[in-house]
Amino acid sequence: MNEVRGTWFDGGRSKGNPARLRWSNVAVALITDEGLPVSVDRENLQVSSPLPGAPTRITFGGKGSFVTGDFTGVEKLRETLALNPGLASRVERHMPMVVAAAALVIAMLAGLAFWGVPALAARLALTVPEEISAQVSGVLMSQLDAFLEPSSIAPERREELERYFLSHGEVATIEFREAGIFGANAVTLGATMIAFSDELVELAESDEELLAVYFHELGHARLRHVEQNVFRSAAWLVMLTVLTGDIGAVGELLVGLPLSVGLAANSREFEREADAFAVDRLIEADLSPMHLATILQKLEASHLRQDDVEDSTGDGDNGRNPATDSEESSISYSPLDYLSSHPPTEERVAYVRSRMAEID
Repeated sequence: MNEVRGTWFDGGRSKGNPARLRWSNVAVALITDEGLPVSVDRENLQVSSPLPGAPTRITFGGKGSFVTGDFTGVEKLRETLALNPGLASRVERHMPMVVAAAALVIAMLAGLAFWGVPALAARLALTVPEEISAQVSGVLMSQLDAFLEPSSIAPERREELERYFLSHGEVATIEFREAGIFGANAVTLGATMIAFSDELVELAESDEELLAVYFHELGHARLRHVEQNVFRSAAWLVMLTVLTGDIGAVGELLVGLPLSVGLAANSREFEREADAFAVDRLIEADLSPMHLATILQKLEASHLRQDDVEDSTGDGDNGRNPATDSEESSISYSPLDYLSSHPPTEERVAYVRSRMAEID
């Protein structure tokens, strides 16, 4: 008769008793080391999927269970009693099935992250009341004000621009600030607020160029991109935290890096949607979409000039060639483009020109 040693748990107490499980082709018996026999129902005998080095639990249809670490003995028990190893055991023993199962899980998670979460975030963003968006916008603006200065543009000019912008599409609040080292820019702070820097107003050579920027930012506001970003970020962070667990600095790296890449791709998607919105609105206003292309090129040139100034006052030129920077930054593509929050300027300008070709 074959035998494996282990521990018997009667199901009524947490403490187990050392025991021996014996079997033959026709019978199974369980006896504790104290000599007490345990009633065993052979017909209801079930063996958990055994893995080398892991304890195996054997049950007999009742509350009790026999636990053993004798992997070889359990395998012999299966062979003698012709027990079905079960689906889980078969999968665990065949590497192709393990790889296929892992690939399926990864594909499902990727699908959820890149399609499920964005679709859900887009729906949820539309349900956020404007009052809540306005509160969030106010908080964000107050945080930005720690780095910005009050606008130096004449009040009359600001009012003129506000009237001009609002006559082509309303948003609750339009703000102007002097951005200083942040340079020419505009930002949407939610569904209810758009902010312009003085430097952008000075950079534009016409109000139509500023209107093109306004339409772009209005696209972000109308499509609730800020709100979508909040929901996407939260969902991705929860997913990655659940997958990685609390593993200290390594966990923070595993969570933070994919999240940063995901958010950058997310932002590029939003920028393209806002560009399309701006082009549509310019066409509706009987204005050339090239106003958007022109101001985008001016913004890029302005930012490159600002970078050159910062490099000249820093520790060196970092190996950059100012004479070729403008061309390379708009034409060449590198892996770092995937970490950028905006599509390359040349790609955006090409899109505007393609829309112009459709009109012509």
